Amino acid sequence: MQSDNAPRIQDEKDNLVSIQQQIRSLEVEHRVVQDKVNACQARIQNHNRTKRQLKERMDCAQEDRDRLEEEVSASTPDAAQIEELEKEKEDFEERLRLDREQFEDLVMLMDEAKREAQSQKAASEAAEGRVQEIQFKIEKIRAKIETLMRRREQALRGKNTALDEVARAEEEKSSWERSRDMQAVELENTIRQAQAICPRVDVPEGETFASLEQKRQIKIRERERQEKLLGGSRKEISDGALRAKKIWVDASLQLRATDSVRRVRGYIYNASSSLTRAQVLKQALNNRKERWLRFRQEISCRARVTFNYMLSERQFRGSLAIDHHGRRLDIHVQPDITVAGAAARQTKTLSGGEKSFSTICLLLSLWEAMGSPIRCLDEFDVFMDNVNREITMEMIVEAARKATGRQYILITPQAMTNKKVHSMDDVRIIRMSDPERGQTALNFGR
Repeated sequence: MQSDNAPRIQDEKDNLVSIQQQIRSLEVEHRVVQDKVNACQARIQNHNRTKRQLKERMDCAQEDRDRLEEEVSASTPDAAQIEELEKEKEDFEERLRLDREQFEDLVMLMDEAKREAQSQKAASEAAEGRVQEIQFKIEKIRAKIETLMRRREQALRGKNTALDEVARAEEEKSSWERSRDMQAVELENTIRQAQAICPRVDVPEGETFASLEQKRQIKIRERERQEKLLGGSRKEISDGALRAKKIWVDASLQLRATDSVRRVRGYIYNASSSLTRAQVLKQALNNRKERWLRFRQEISCRARVTFNYMLSERQFRGSLAIDHHGRRLDIHVQPDITVAGAAARQTKTLSGGEKSFSTICLLLSLWEAMGSPIRCLDEFDVFMDNVNREITMEMIVEAARKATGRQYILITPQAMTNKKVHSMDDVRIIRMSDPERGQTALNFGR
């Protein structure tokens, strides 16, 4: 049965392929026919549009024809009207004859008027010629008057300028006289002060200011050369001697103190040990160095712990690196305390508010290791948002309360909107008055 179905299946597949090809060809023919149908519909629409336009034009032409027929029928007169028009024509012809006769009379009168007008025109031209001559003379007189007026104005301006120059010259003369009197008084005071120091020096005859100045410069160069040979001026040598004496006195005091310590230490250790005095002093110095290193280490440790504690107030974490030998200090801050595996970031990668908050934490941690009684901060919250500002203010106030005998002064251009700070009894807020724009000096002396 399987061998009998295989040829039939193949035949059915071939039939299916041929049917699919026929379907595709019919689809192509369908698209072509559809395009033709669309084109025919477009032509039908164009034909209908043209038909409507022609019908509209025909209606307009029909209306024009009816209107013209009405006008023609209205313009065709009847016989009675023609007779009346003939009578009117005769009346008009009679009027035309009378008008022609009257026109001839008017022409004669016009000729006489023309002749009279020509004579009047000649007289008028002669009069206009005389008027032009008079106007020309008037223009010349006006030009002369304007020239004289300009000269008068120039003379007046020159006079006023001369008067102003005279007034300025008088003022300058007065000021010069006052300056002369003041200089004379100053000269007398200078002479009196100079005579109080030494009597007046007689200037040799023939000496001038230039020659005396030249001699003075020679003396100055000679003095500088002598000072260079001596190793400095009199004041410098005296100051050097005083400094050397002070160094000698300090060294003598230190030596006496060391001798006293050595005597005391030598007496104590000689009683129970065989150490020499030099060894005792060296051991004491090493002991002091060890205590200093421990003290410095404890201060550094406390600063690191305080810095990290301050950062935790804002859910930050960080580290404080102190290099005493290189005299360097560096901080690293991680703004998110929940990120355990991430390394702390440098301050230059932080935002403005994060950097300001980290700086405040660093200052508060370092102030704990300082002995300054007054601690000031200027514009510490410029780049902070409201949350960072409130937390920072509360931290600073809390640190100020814990620091006994210390005074904190905070300066900020921001508005103090923190109600909690306003309600604190031990915090005083002083608001400065607004600055006066355009002022050139402060009004402290007013």
